[in-house]
Amino acid sequence: MDFETVTSKQLGIIEQCTRELIEALRRAKFNQETIYSELLLLEEAVRKERQARFDLTDQPHKGY
Repeated sequence: MDFETVTSKQLGIIEQCTRELIEALRRAKFNQETIYSELLLLEEAVRKERQARFDLTDQPHKGY
């Protein structure tokens, strides 16, 4: 995914909402549906992008 036009704040909101939706689907026992696995991939991509941006702006503290 291309997150170039997404601000860091928007990225955080996307990550939070995706996590909440994943949790709601899991609780509703929809974790075998295709959308569940797609949301997991989205959450991973957003998390990696957010971490990469953090590492760029906070050089002395690589990673979390």
